[in-house]
Amino acid sequence: MRLKLLTLSILLFITTEKAHPQSPIPPAKEKVLLQMDFDDPANPMVPNIIHGDTASAVVQNGYYVLDAQKANRFWAPRLSTPAEYVPTCNILEMKMKVVADSPQAKYGILWNSVQKTPGIFNEFDFWVYSTGQYIIFAKANDSAYKVSEFTECPCINKGTSAYNTLRIEEIHSGEFRFFINGQMVRQAVLMVPQFTTFGFYSDAHTTLYVDYVKFAARADQNN
Repeated sequence: MRLKLLTLSILLFITTEKAHPQSPIPPAKEKVLLQMDFDDPANPMVPNIIHGDTASAVVQNGYYVLDAQKANRFWAPRLSTPAEYVPTCNILEMKMKVVADSPQAKYGILWNSVQKTPGIFNEFDFWVYSTGQYIIFAKANDSAYKVSEFTECPCINKGTSAYNTLRIEEIHSGEFRFFINGQMVRQAVLMVPQFTTFGFYSDAHTTLYVDYVKFAARADQNN
């Protein structure tokens, strides 16, 4: 109960600053703590999930594949706590693509999820759209609080079947930077613990392919 109340209170303290286009900030130098390339189908951090005949999440051919082609709503697996495996992690990066019949599909990262009631989570979301936009927001008590607006960025590889790499760095306690394909798109003070959980979001009627998930520590803590 204490963790849930803490999560709710800190979700409401959000300040943001957009990256200046004339002074790009590169991703931090890093020390890789754990990288999952999905070569092992029995990876305990990303279990195989079968949800009737509508959706599944399985390690397959070097990808974590979220098949929601027959699902009528979005699909969002929320997975293990990275801190159990890599307690000094302050960088989370994923490379992924979505395959969909619709020209617009959204997909991305979930992190710091805390279940409030069945089907309702307090958490953070970092999504990209196949049409070239991104959005970052927090959810608390079934309401959304924007960390960034719905924003177009040429850094996004458009179209279904195009890979995009999403990266989140904690640069100071509670202060985060967000990158898409190596370009910083947002800086925000969220005042939340770093990466207590992680997961994936994908639209209905899509198949999401996660190429890798990387947990790292910043090599230069003064950035």
